[in-house]
Amino acid sequence: MILAVINYFRPFELNGIIGKWILGISILLIFISVILSLVLPISQVPKPSGKFSIGTRIYELEDRNRDEKYSSDEEAKREI
Repeated sequence: MILAVINYFRPFELNGIIGKWILGISILLIFISVILSLVLPISQVPKPSGKFSIGTRIYELEDRNRDEKYSSDEEAKREI
């Protein structure tokens, strides 16, 4: 990964102080992103149990502060 960053900046002049700062900051940002992805992983999606490797998640959101205007039920709240 670090070699890829170095090869990316190879056409630019890295002899100057600005070039070295750009290279150093790039390597630092890559290092931080790798560490953060290991320390703070995204929640894992459960493995699909079916024949095909596809999974879904369903969210039902209800806004209890807003009434549903288009429902015949007077107690209905806004849902997504």
